[in-house]
Amino acid sequence: MNPSARDRRKRSTRLRNLLIVAALLAMALAGITSRISEEPTMVAVPDLGGTYVEAVVGNPNYLNPVLLQFNQVDRDLSSLIFSGLTRFDETGQLVPDLAESWDVGDGGKSYLFHLRHDVRWHDQTPFTAGDVVFTVKAMQAQDFQGSPDVADLWRSVDVQQVDDYTVRFTLKEPFAPFLEYTTVGILPHHLYADSLGKAMTGSPYNLKPIGTGPFRMTKISSEGITLEPSADYYGPAPHLAQLQFRFYPDYASALAGLQKGEVDALPYLEPQDVATLSADQKLQVYSAPDYLKYSVLFLNNSNPLFEDKAVRQAVSYAINRDKIIQTVLSGQGLPGKGPISPGSWAFDPKAGSYDYDPKKAEALLDAAGWRDTNGDGVREKDGAALSFVILTNDDQRRIKVGESVAEDLRKVGFKTEVQAASWADLLKNYLTPRTFVGALAEQWLLTADPDVYSLWDSSQIGNGGFNFAGSSNQRADQILEEARSTVDKARRQQLYSEFQSVWADEAPSVILYYPKFNWAVSRNIKGVNLSFMVDGSSRFRNVGGWYVKTKMVPQDDNKK
Repeated sequence: MNPSARDRRKRSTRLRNLLIVAALLAMALAGITSRISEEPTMVAVPDLGGTYVEAVVGNPNYLNPVLLQFNQVDRDLSSLIFSGLTRFDETGQLVPDLAESWDVGDGGKSYLFHLRHDVRWHDQTPFTAGDVVFTVKAMQAQDFQGSPDVADLWRSVDVQQVDDYTVRFTLKEPFAPFLEYTTVGILPHHLYADSLGKAMTGSPYNLKPIGTGPFRMTKISSEGITLEPSADYYGPAPHLAQLQFRFYPDYASALAGLQKGEVDALPYLEPQDVATLSADQKLQVYSAPDYLKYSVLFLNNSNPLFEDKAVRQAVSYAINRDKIIQTVLSGQGLPGKGPISPGSWAFDPKAGSYDYDPKKAEALLDAAGWRDTNGDGVREKDGAALSFVILTNDDQRRIKVGESVAEDLRKVGFKTEVQAASWADLLKNYLTPRTFVGALAEQWLLTADPDVYSLWDSSQIGNGGFNFAGSSNQRADQILEEARSTVDKARRQQLYSEFQSVWADEAPSVILYYPKFNWAVSRNIKGVNLSFMVDGSSRFRNVGGWYVKTKMVPQDDNKK
């Protein structure tokens, strides 16, 4: 064989071997790639465990859902421990809670509730219809120590246990807001059976609560309270292992505790602290309008000064609500539009409101005969000065609001000043007997329903009613009375739209602003959000979804 043929054969052999090696490498790489592609994508998801620690200003008095009164600490903690027949979802709609469903009949006078069968109290006792009946009877007791308004409502309702898991409520007359009152937490009959009426305030279970809610109390002391998930809760199990609430004597010390890292969160922030805390990279500040309360300047409609609608309208135009919000509330509020808030389904933005317009205020006062004839800056009429005192309670922010209002009124010819008293004194000696001319206060709505009958119907003037201004308009009364007895929501919306127009025209008082609820939370606490607010305790609506810890799972498993 000649050398050239031998060389060609060697080269051919080497080429063939290289091709074989390349093929084997390609096959190996393909197998590796295939195995890699089969490995699932991992994602982080919430895991069980972790603790949320919140600063609480004050102490609980009654961890009892029917004795809450106006203690926000009680309301917050009880919302985690107890459940009602119904609850509000994130959109403000009523949904079942202890109840599975309900039927409405007899033109809105009969409500038949079908209860869950899988509920146990935190002491393992089964929940039944007897607990619901007992809770209602407790609120109907003649010496009941809870809210008088709640008692008045339930005393007009007949409650009947149909069987262990069915309850019927029968109303004397249709009452559209009734379902909203079924959000009240239910009490355990077997623990409170001997504690009706005034005796209930002395029950040891008011500070050792046994509920059906997602959390049970495991520890309470002068320093705080600890809650842990209830193993028997009928809803989804929370991620967090504990909720701790640390008691502080005042807001300043609670704020310091947050800033030093003693706690993860502080609710009910003072407006002036929102900007500073929002700039803290360790915190997230959550905000939402609190439409169920508003700041109001009550005008006594029976006082000679404010009997004239034109003068009341002038006051409404003269007040710069935006200035109050910016200078006193550090921007943490929304301008008042009327007694039915912009957060309600019944709010009508076309119904009329009063934008700041001092020129209109002056024109109205001129037309009503109030003029500054001697050039001293104060208007007079028939020898009397356009003068009144704005009474308020001794809260420093409310005093500042009053001073801002007084400043605006002086610009259009009023002589006015702010005087402060204790809240008890203001309520007992001025608001209730209606001995004031002007009074600055905060008014709370009883429910998220737009029914404002108890606040503005003329039947609620005096005798324990809350129509402090003495608003009295026949058409407004007719509307409010029909709207609360009509179950047709579309009809109610029409009625409340007309009511807002009538109220705006009458201007019986001045709604100044709706405050904002602000809450600072450590960024270590995940899954937090704010939606529809009934009160501050609404922040716990999605507490089951909060988490601190995470774990890695395949992406496909996370989608299941």
